[in-house]
Order: sequence, then C-alpha cells, then structure tokens
Amino acid sequence: MNKLKISYDSLQDNHDQDLFLHVACFFIGKDEDVTMKILDGCDFHTTVGIQNLIDICLVAKDGDNKLKMHQMIRDMGREIVRLESKEPEKCSRLRYRKDSLNVLREKNGSKKIEGLALHMYHVETPSGNTNKILDLSGSCILTETGDFSLVPNLERLILEDC
Repeated sequence: MNKLKISYDSLQDNHDQDLFLHVACFFIGKDEDVTMKILDGCDFHTTVGIQNLIDICLVAKDGDNKLKMHQMIRDMGREIVRLESKEPEKCSRLRYRKDSLNVLREKNGSKKIEGLALHMYHVETPSGNTNKILDLSGSCILTETGDFSLVPNLERLILEDC
C-alpha cells in the first residue's frame, strides 16, 4: 500500500488528491462524461484533473468511456478515506450504506429509518451551478421522491436498482 501511495502523494495538489479519492470511492465504472458533470458541479476542474490522474496511471478509461482503476489502487484510495477516522461521521466520504444510514440516524436523532423519502430542493453549489444530474442508483430503501419541477436544470435522473 505504501508503494502505491507514492503516486497519490505525488499528485500536484489537494484538488487532484480529492478528485482521485472521489473516483476511487464512487465513480469507478461510471461514464466519464456523467462523472465530469457531477464533479464540475462541485467545483472540481475535472477535465484537467482526470487527465492528470490518467497521465500517472491512477485512472484509465475503457472503450465505453467508463472510468476504471486497478483494484489495488482503488483499495489504496478507499483505505486513505477509511484511515481519516474510526468514526464514519468524521470521514470525508461515506461509501457504505450502513455507515450512511447510521450517520443519518444520528443527525436526525432517530433509532430507526424505515424508508427514505427523497425531497427535492433547489441546491446550488458555491459556484452558483445547480444540479443537472441526480444519481440515486442502488437506493434500495428509496420509497418516494419529491417534486422534480423544483430542480429545473435536472437533465438526467438515474434510478438503477431502486
């Protein structure tokens, strides 16, 4: 792991390191264009950042324009996040549903969440961009959604395995 981490540590800045961790945790196997739209909306400079990651072989693309990463590099990225804290609510990213639900329960002061109702709000990023893509893939506890007219810039709604 330490030998692989040399590549991560050699990234030009925190921006590229954060981008790498996002890809390792959430975007492996996802379409590059969709990933770039999502991360651009979070003030990442993904065109340059993704290319930097490709240039040093931390990320690659397959023939279908999907992001891929060697399993050991992926594991190294996820381990970096896991080592941030033993308490999931203090980690920068939550990958596991169990951890996410526990943090939600804690924040809401509830012992049990029977189902999840997603309420749509107008969300702006610091740059003023509004949501264009909402990916709820794998949200098996999703029971209902709110009014999508509240997200006028929504271009793509992904509900795979919901």
